[in-house]
Amino acid sequence: MCGRERRRCGRGRRVPPDACGEFLREILTRVAFFYQTPDMDESLAVPEHVQYVTDEAAQSVVMDTRTGRIFGLDNSAGVIWRALADTGSASAAAAAVTARYGLSAERAAGDVATFVDQLVSAGLLTRSTGPR
Repeated sequence: MCGRERRRCGRGRRVPPDACGEFLREILTRVAFFYQTPDMDESLAVPEHVQYVTDEAAQSVVMDTRTGRIFGLDNSAGVIWRALADTGSASAAAAAVTARYGLSAERAAGDVATFVDQLVSAGLLTRSTGPR
């Protein structure tokens, strides 16, 4: 079926495709949360020399206080940064992106992985494996 057709969702009711998409996004977010393996998941942390600031307009910047370098973050990068800083988990950050922007779980995971690699390369994030 194409995206414009009505589908059966849930208990066999016909619903618009957007409602199915919202339902699936919610399920994928829950699955991403429950299927994390905290004992072996990569743990991410913001080093002490990194500061994060956001303003009322949701403009965000990250600063490396050792070098004085400032990095501007767009809205989606800000969502990822906050999730990484709060949870230390790329899986949780991908789930936050999926929930916020409606991306597929695979696309969100790929985008988060790329962003994490950039942050680690810039010295704005550290990673380790093992228990959190």
